[in-house]
Amino acid sequence: MHPTIYMERRGGGADGDEEAFGGEGPDASSAPLPAQVRLEYVKGASNVYVRGPVSGRPYSFVHGSGGTLVDPRDAESLMVTGLFRRVGMRTGT
Repeated sequence: MHPTIYMERRGGGADGDEEAFGGEGPDASSAPLPAQVRLEYVKGASNVYVRGPVSGRPYSFVHGSGGTLVDPRDAESLMVTGLFRRVGMRTGT
């Protein structure tokens, strides 16, 4: 499975981000869930919106934020793209 990635245009929202996320917009929540991993987008200074290829959960990667907490099932698929890297340690138990 390949993740769907939406990049934010400078000075505006992501192209089609609300429609891509079912009209709800990307998930901005940073509350950790059990066994999540923190990933960071490493290819540019844009904000990126991704739907997890396994969980279907929406993720928002904000440039300079230090990363986003991601379901570990999605993390492996996202890192394979070369666009993301793991940051820090796992959270939760």
